[in-house]
Amino acid sequence: MAPRHATLACLCLSLLLGGCTTTAVTVEATFPERPVVQQLPVAVAVVYDDDFQSYTLAESIPQRGNWEIDLGAAQVALFRAMLPAIFSAVTEREALGPEPEDSGAELLLRPQLQDMQFSIPYQTRSNFFEVWLKYEIELYERDGETLVARYPLTGYGRTRDGFLDSAQVAIEQAAITALRDAGAFFAIEFPRNQDALTAARTRAQQLRAEKARAEADAEAAAEGAADAVEDVTAASPADVPQSPREETP
Repeated sequence: MAPRHATLACLCLSLLLGGCTTTAVTVEATFPERPVVQQLPVAVAVVYDDDFQSYTLAESIPQRGNWEIDLGAAQVALFRAMLPAIFSAVTEREALGPEPEDSGAELLLRPQLQDMQFSIPYQTRSNFFEVWLKYEIELYERDGETLVARYPLTGYGRTRDGFLDSAQVAIEQAAITALRDAGAFFAIEFPRNQDALTAARTRAQQLRAEKARAEADAEAAAEGAADAVEDVTAASPADVPQSPREETP
């Protein structure tokens, strides 16, 4: 094989193999500093479900192979650092459900990562690695069923190409910046919306009371109907009025 053809074949093989590689990124972050905000006199139980704790984004980029970004542990670390600065007491739960009677938590809080996107310089023809995060914070009453409110939460981070040693490190740093951005937004904006939260809790409690009354009325009606059927069934033939018989002349 001619040297030129051999070089071309090697280049094609390299590109083919490169397109099948997987770039694995594990975002490892600690957030020792807590945001300086006015703490609310509210105790919450926060639910970190399995999907949230183990979240990994898998995406394929043409000619740049597969990417896997493990964000689960880092986003749990963010909320563990942020929430105690906002609420007077924070406990953790693994699943959404009724709060124990001896718990002091007034609300259940469940963070949900709705979307994560990222880009590399090859895609945007820019000099940056970028990460976008979109969260929704759900608040429930103590019963674990009555939804009080949903708070949208976004975060953005980027790192300049060539500033760090590798693409993995660049994406990791961009993701950490996005997490910090989302945490700062929530810590600042959530305490400002307490009037809206109070109104939402009032509406939720009214709806729960109306639902309880409707269920009680339906149960009473069903019991009344069952009692009526039992009364008719228990009646003897002598108790049932007989129609008069006509005598034959």
